[in-house]
This record gives sequence, structure tokens and C-alpha cells, in this order.
Amino acid sequence: MTPNPNREVLTAKEACEFLGLSKASLSRAVHGTLSNMPPLPVIRYGRSHRFRLQTLIRWQTENETCLSK
Repeated sequence: MTPNPNREVLTAKEACEFLGLSKASLSRAVHGTLSNMPPLPVIRYGRSHRFRLQTLIRWQTENETCLSK
């Protein structure tokens, strides 16, 4: 998914598409139970979650790793 620069806040579905995660993996990321990853910051509206695009980009960049021997 190419982020729309006019949208600062994404729904959970849009965040899944942007990160390339399933809904279950996104939920694990939010709760901090995704293997070797820190919790993904979220905005909560009752039971709904919203994600700031800049937060998703930062979280993804900070958790980038190089797999080498």
C-alpha cells in the first residue's frame, strides 16, 4: 500500500495493508507479543484502534534488521 500523505491516521485494516501483516499479527504487534518486536503504539477509541502513519513508518524503520551470517 502506498501511504496517502493526506491521511495521518489509518484504520487497523489500512495499517495491516501498509505493514504487510495479517490482522492477527497486527494485534500481536499492538500487544507486544510479536516475536522479537517492541509493542506497536496505537490510538484507542473504545475497542477500535487507529495508527499514525508516521508511527508505523518509525516502528518499521527502528525494527529493520539485516540477516547475515
